[in-house]
Amino acid sequence: MSQITIPNVMKEQFSLPGPTPVFDEAGKSLGVFLPNAHSLPGEPFWTREELDASFNEPGGRSLVEILGSLSGK
Repeated sequence: MSQITIPNVMKEQFSLPGPTPVFDEAGKSLGVFLPNAHSLPGEPFWTREELDASFNEPGGRSLVEILGSLSGK
């Protein structure tokens, strides 16, 4: 993975609440800055506790039910 080090005088510009598009001076998109990203490529985004809580939530539909509603049955 590549890394970019910014000067300390720019740190405040990177104190952002959420994903933010980044452009060069010509207006060309360079990508999206993800402040305090929860994970790096190849690492899980959710914690084990968050996954367990999600799986244990009531409700939802089975795949058969979803496909049936999409096909109009």
